[in-house]
Amino acid sequence: MVRQFVCVSLCLLLLGLLAAPAHAYRYRGAKPLGMGGAYSAMADDASAIHWNPAGLTLYNEMKRVSLDFNYERHQYLLGDYKFLYEDELTEDEDDLFAGEYYFDEPDPVDWDERKVRDLYHLSLIDGKTTKVMVAGLAFTAYNFPMNTFQEGSDYSADLALAFGNWDMFSFGMTGRYQATADDTTGEFDMDLGTLLNVGTIISVAAVGRNIFGNDQPRLVRREIVLGVAGHALDYASLSVESSKVFDVTDVDGTFNFAVGAEGKPVKQLALRAGFDWDQVDSARLWSLGAAFLDVQGTLAYTFQGDIDEVRNYAHSIQVSIMF
Repeated sequence: MVRQFVCVSLCLLLLGLLAAPAHAYRYRGAKPLGMGGAYSAMADDASAIHWNPAGLTLYNEMKRVSLDFNYERHQYLLGDYKFLYEDELTEDEDDLFAGEYYFDEPDPVDWDERKVRDLYHLSLIDGKTTKVMVAGLAFTAYNFPMNTFQEGSDYSADLALAFGNWDMFSFGMTGRYQATADDTTGEFDMDLGTLLNVGTIISVAAVGRNIFGNDQPRLVRREIVLGVAGHALDYASLSVESSKVFDVTDVDGTFNFAVGAEGKPVKQLALRAGFDWDQVDSARLWSLGAAFLDVQGTLAYTFQGDIDEVRNYAHSIQVSIMF
């Protein structure tokens, strides 16, 4: 019965991926966001599909199937809009930002205007059907379904496979079909990840993301990530991570750093905090999150903000159901 459910669910989700292009470029997830992005060595929930697919082997150990839904709202000031979403500017906006006009002419734009984008993420992970590997499918979409059938929409569809032993060493890969707003057909890419657990105390991760590269290197980053996490039994974890971003040449630094902590004052409650120094986007971001944990699923919320200016926000709500 369980195998029939998994097979049917995988087929339905795959059909949904093929039929529903929408809007997405960078999925975070409630727990990774709450850890400030220092998550690769912690990868122990559905967000591992995007952060470190090797972490999916935990589902083999638990012998569970997981269905996850994540909603995120990202807000940016118009002053950041050109930098982040150049392809979406209208002709008038593009003229405004062009060359010296941007610096020398009176500014008719309300720079405090916020651009809001809503992200929807669905994933299905099967660690129960076979002991050999864990399989996961995911679909990420911005502003779904309003832009679903419009030309130039952003979305990503992912297939992840993980092999190995969660308690020792595991390896994972995520194949991705991804389109940004200026792509007409999208591009294929891949993540590769490893995870080494030294007992229950230390976890070490190495991940290569978007290894084929993309013509939007700021948004779809080709990077190498190294992370280390320390665990105090089931009560607390501390994680640090550094990444090197390639293909971005017009910034002073291409190394990013993150640190995150998770504590469990009671068995079913997790509190999270993190800090992310993103040199590519010239941002220093802090985050706070909380999650209710149960054997049947998880409910989590995270808020992330800019430490220098009250300009960039992200809210993330994640619901997981375990079978």
